[in-house]
Amino acid sequence: MERGKAKGRVSVRRNLFHQAGKGNVAATIFLAKNHLGLKDVIANEHSGPEGAPIPVSLADILRERMKNNELQ
Repeated sequence: MERGKAKGRVSVRRNLFHQAGKGNVAATIFLAKNHLGLKDVIANEHSGPEGAPIPVSLADILRERMKNNELQ
């Protein structure tokens, strides 16, 4: 059973390499992510004026919440 599964995995891998070699972009991306360790990286960075930290006041946040609750 294990040998059959191993042969199946080899067959799938061989087919993926073949597809990637023919220009199949999805197969190429899959192989790059799984065999080469590449990954999609999205960096979200928030900052205040001129890259400074965003000033946060707990009192302002609470006032805003209370104001929003009164409007509902």
